[in-house]
Amino acid sequence: MQSTRLRLSAIALLSLGIAVTAGCSSSSSNSGAGAPATGSAQPAAQAAASKGTLLMEIPLRTNPSNALMAGGFLTECKALGYNCEAVGTIAVDVPGSNALAAAALARGGVKGFADYGFDPETYPYMTQVSQQYKIPIVSWHVPIPQGTVTGLTAITDGNPVVGATEAADAMGAKLDGKGTVAITELSFNSTENDMATNFKTEMNKKYPSITVLAPQLEGSDPTGAVSKAVSILQGNPSITAAFSTTGGGCTTWTGAQSQANKKLTIVCMDYTPQNLAMVKSGQVFGLVAQPLFQEGERAAEVLNEAITHQAVSYNNPLPEGMATLSNISQYEQYINEAIAAGVQGIS
Repeated sequence: MQSTRLRLSAIALLSLGIAVTAGCSSSSSNSGAGAPATGSAQPAAQAAASKGTLLMEIPLRTNPSNALMAGGFLTECKALGYNCEAVGTIAVDVPGSNALAAAALARGGVKGFADYGFDPETYPYMTQVSQQYKIPIVSWHVPIPQGTVTGLTAITDGNPVVGATEAADAMGAKLDGKGTVAITELSFNSTENDMATNFKTEMNKKYPSITVLAPQLEGSDPTGAVSKAVSILQGNPSITAAFSTTGGGCTTWTGAQSQANKKLTIVCMDYTPQNLAMVKSGQVFGLVAQPLFQEGERAAEVLNEAITHQAVSYNNPLPEGMATLSNISQYEQYINEAIAAGVQGIS
């Protein structure tokens, strides 16, 4: 999974499988993983059964960012009138997640499959499912060039590099065109490197009086990341702002500014509840709002389009945004809808 988006290597959890199902009526409820729809949902449930099931496979299911993706998928799937199921392991375990998906597929009735193609290790299973079940397959969040995976119908994703440009615009205005900005990355990979480069290019173009320092690594250990950021501040007393290309960067830099007793303008990634709380408290200025919930929604929409024989584009890009105090309610709504869908790991 791309380290740009998620701090996966920092999470050491048991490789346990979990599944979440969503009913096909707003009156259904999920008291736990796999809880059935109840109450007055019976007619709607019968209609959904006739349409079949949309299945999502997503390893590291309880990671907050992944849970938002699953929440978007389950919410839109339910709105479209299907039975809805998301399966995956708690750890980053592709074979284990494949086994859970295989069990769901073997039960029958699956009309469309969304599989998280975060790593080439996931590609053979997509092809296997396509050949065995002859159903449309959609991936999301990570751009997979068309033709790379046999049987992959479509992808949907945002563009974090574009989000970095928006972050530079917003931060530059907040700094009133002056100051010094530190950049940190989880690792020096192509996507994070491109984000850092675009951020610096945009800042230099629009706010030439702002100094942008060379990127440095946070690393995957949260405590070590804060120590690293404190060291950066001590070595560069002129720093007034920080941009992190990873979701854990909010924790990194708020911890550093607290230890250094210095107020910074901070921008990092992802509208998880923890990061939104930091925006609301004023510790963080803004978040590059990768369209996590929206990617899940769009994956379900594209599957429905393919199932109903509508024209389907392979690429289905979604806009990035900036989450700040001025529009935070929009992102809180996504979180509330994901929680209502029954996913674990958000609240």
